[in-house]
Amino acid sequence: MKENEKFRSVVEKAQGDGDDYMNDYVENKAIKLIQKDNLKMLMFYLEKRHPKFANPNNLRGKLILLAEEVRKLKFDLELKENTHTIEIPRSVRRRILKSKIEDFQKEIERIDKQLEEDRKKIGSTSLPANFEYIRK
Repeated sequence: MKENEKFRSVVEKAQGDGDDYMNDYVENKAIKLIQKDNLKMLMFYLEKRHPKFANPNNLRGKLILLAEEVRKLKFDLELKENTHTIEIPRSVRRRILKSKIEDFQKEIERIDKQLEEDRKKIGSTSLPANFEYIRK
């Protein structure tokens, strides 16, 4: 009896390994076909793996859609549990806004400098007529 159990486990492992090998092989082939823009394989893959393309009329499609709904619900619950409303004091909001304005002004200065360098390279002191340049 123990020999039969041992033999069964060896056979099951071999079958599992063979299935894993074939699954990897077939998946690799499918990916290669998708890379070659094979529309049938692309649609097949999406229908089987992506909730947006799942067929709601068959059991697998229903399971995919259900799994996606469960994933979204879990995410929403985690988000609600981890979300705390904090009132940011006005002085802090002003500092943040001031910092963003300073960053924006630095970016304008950087662009101005780059524009001036570009003008020197092309030997022009005026911008093309169709170029709008707005400054304060």
